[in-house]
Amino acid sequence: MAGPGARAGAEPPGPRRGGGAAARRRRRAAQAPDLRRRGAAHRERRRLRRPDRLRRAHRAARAPHAARPRQPPARARRVRRRRDLPARRRHRGAQHRGARRAVGRRDHRVLRRAVLRVAPAHALPGAPVIVEARGVGFAYPPSRPRRASPFRLADLTFGVAPGEILGVIGPNSAGKTTLIRLLTRVLEPAAGEILLEGRPLGRLDRAEVARRVAVVPQGLPPQFPFSVEELVLMGRFPHAPARYFEDAADRRIARGAMEATGVAELAALPLDGLGGGERQRAVLARALAQEPRLLVLDEPTAHLDLRHQAEAAALLRRLNRERGVSILLVSHDLNLAGEVCDRLLLLAAGRPVRIGPPEDVLDAALLEAVYGCEVHVDKSAASRRPVVQVVWPDARRR
Repeated sequence: MAGPGARAGAEPPGPRRGGGAAARRRRRAAQAPDLRRRGAAHRERRRLRRPDRLRRAHRAARAPHAARPRQPPARARRVRRRRDLPARRRHRGAQHRGARRAVGRRDHRVLRRAVLRVAPAHALPGAPVIVEARGVGFAYPPSRPRRASPFRLADLTFGVAPGEILGVIGPNSAGKTTLIRLLTRVLEPAAGEILLEGRPLGRLDRAEVARRVAVVPQGLPPQFPFSVEELVLMGRFPHAPARYFEDAADRRIARGAMEATGVAELAALPLDGLGGGERQRAVLARALAQEPRLLVLDEPTAHLDLRHQAEAAALLRRLNRERGVSILLVSHDLNLAGEVCDRLLLLAAGRPVRIGPPEDVLDAALLEAVYGCEVHVDKSAASRRPVVQVVWPDARRR
């Protein structure tokens, strides 16, 4: 029986049929296609607007400072600070917030432009050096029966800049070979220090030194039944001392070294079947295969005739120019040193006498005082470099 306040025809209260959760799920399912369509349309509108926003932001960033608006739109300013660009302009890894910029690529507002080449490092004031000697001194032990008189190397200070050719000249027993042994850690200095790329040479192991410094010793290699290619591949050992067999990369580097020195066509020939000039170039190719920063040459033209001397001088200049290898040239040939080198270091009795351009070091009065003989210095008609001629004792009586 219904109460007094009940409306006519109303159903008595009872449990709901179907539940509210089910109804909500049905309503959401019915609205899902419309929501998806609206979301897709919204994303498409944002995608179409984004290039225009980026274009405005980059145009404002590239404009001259005087032409920029003093109060740019808030949206352009906000987008200009963003670090994301379209995928075709991103470098690899730019999706990560902490990604590092790739050198030479276009990344976050960095435009790719040509880079101007600068002058060689040794031509700039305060340029870094490959190897530097600071007050180096050395003396052989007195018990060693090497010399009748004691030899001392003292107060030796110089540096070799990147891309420079430094010549070391001086009479016999001046300390040139001892200097090479000090630079290659065969001997340890008794005073001063030697720095290799800013690091003390004594703290580097021999493999590290061999990866940075290559030596072409005086004289020709002994007669071993090695081919030219096998000799050149020996220069790759400092880069991989743990393995004893070369790989494809080593062969590629050795092939490039042989092509640079002109012995690629002699790769399969044995060393004992080559002439003096060819063997000297093969030894130079082995040194280049080490990929050194500094190339030390001890009397590279001692056993060569005039033609091969000229070819060796041209080869050194070409390697220095094309590969940027710094060269320390030790030679008794003053004309070769004056023609090839950028600077000369004159040694006498274990002490430096003068270091500077060839025009300053190859001075007639200075050479006569150091070598103890009369010389005449003139300029070459071809290169305008100094040319040294010895005045023989009986030349004036003829």
